Amino acid sequence: MPNPYQPNELNELNGEHPQDKTSPFPRPLEFLLAWGAWIYALIVLACYNGIWLLAYFELGHAPRPMLDDPKFVTTVGAGRAEFVLVIVGISPIIALGGIFSQFFVLRRAFGNRLLFACLTLCLWIGLLFLLRIDNRDIIEWLVD
Repeated sequence: MPNPYQPNELNELNGEHPQDKTSPFPRPLEFLLAWGAWIYALIVLACYNGIWLLAYFELGHAPRPMLDDPKFVTTVGAGRAEFVLVIVGISPIIALGGIFSQFFVLRRAFGNRLLFACLTLCLWIGLLFLLRIDNRDIIEWLVD
């Protein structure tokens, strides 16, 4: 019979106890928190290019900043303000939530959580870099 007052032996591979970290959340919610930051980054990129494509199909040419006002493009006019609010307001919260969920919610070894958090951070830095490059002047066209 093991002594209940003695600590458990450490796992040699990752230095943690053999018992997994217990989480108060069910598995589907853990999945959403873990992959939500990744999926949302792809949604932001799809919406970013989707608004431009809608205007391209309606105008018949690539939208030009200062010439083709998005207010007068019927397919874009309604969603323009909401898209800018989503990009500016919710994206950093989702990115930080995805990173912090690795440490406070998920049941993984610490090394795997750290790797996944670093990859999530790199994904969001890459997304912001792509939005910053803006080779088709989409942000300038939307905000003008």
